[in-house]
Amino acid sequence: DAVLRDALRVCALLRACGVAESAAEWAEVAAASAPTSAAALFAAGDARAALAVEAQSGGFLQRAKRWAITAGDALCRCCSVLGLDVARMSENEPLAEPVAD
Repeated sequence: DAVLRDALRVCALLRACGVAESAAEWAEVAAASAPTSAAALFAAGDARAALAVEAQSGGFLQRAKRWAITAGDALCRCCSVLGLDVARMSENEPLAEPVAD
């Protein structure tokens, strides 16, 4: 879908430029346009994780915790869409790369 593809491209460009907050907004657009897309859910989780790191480095620990929790939720949903059993994954097993829809 064109909206998903464009939103993911903009998100990736903004992440590359270090603009985490705007990247997260575009990741949300992607996730809203395709709520069962592994690529969109991965982008949303990844963008939220970047916001968590940014908040933590700025000393905003409660905000960092909230972003980390929502990042984990999005990444768990991504794993579910990909058919991965998150509960059985260990630290030694790498996560699968997101697949394009």
